[in-house]
Amino acid sequence: KRDKPRLKVEENYFKKWSANMSYVLGFILADGCIIQGTYKGYSDSLKFGVQSRDKDILEKIKTELKAEHKLSPVRNAVHFCITSQRIVNDLKNLGIIYRKSLNETVPKVPPKYVKDFIRGIIDGDGSLWLDKRNYPTISVSGGENTLRFIRNHFFAKFKLYSKLSRRTYSIDIKKYLYQISYRGSSAKQ
Repeated sequence: KRDKPRLKVEENYFKKWSANMSYVLGFILADGCIIQGTYKGYSDSLKFGVQSRDKDILEKIKTELKAEHKLSPVRNAVHFCITSQRIVNDLKNLGIIYRKSLNETVPKVPPKYVKDFIRGIIDGDGSLWLDKRNYPTISVSGGENTLRFIRNHFFAKFKLYSKLSRRTYSIDIKKYLYQISYRGSSAKQ
């Protein structure tokens, strides 16, 4: 496989824990994927795809990774792909694997960076809104292990509880998707 990416990127980014690295890792768990190189000799890639309105998140991640790669708008979405075997290997060592939805693993995040990691997950798979009574509501959808991790952290840290609700069945991955929600003053925390 190719040793160096064609475009510059901070290939050692995922080797050292920081608040920003933890956020990016959480976002990858929620909304990113790693894909195998399809041609002989090509490295694997880290790929993102978000709705156009969330383009700013990808721009910040691109800046954080010091990546020269371009964001690619396609219809109502924006894609961002970094081809780097070193980055993919580091992500695999952290628990982000090919087809992660089929074998969901939550990385072992140092306690001081858990809030940043969860913030990345929420930016990727969560939503925040005001309900009919003007109460703030936060909701996160995703795999069972990830949501149990968030739910357990919120309970241990803030004594907030949320039911883990099984929502829809994904035919593509043959697994259920789950949801947790917090409303009112609990959502503000």
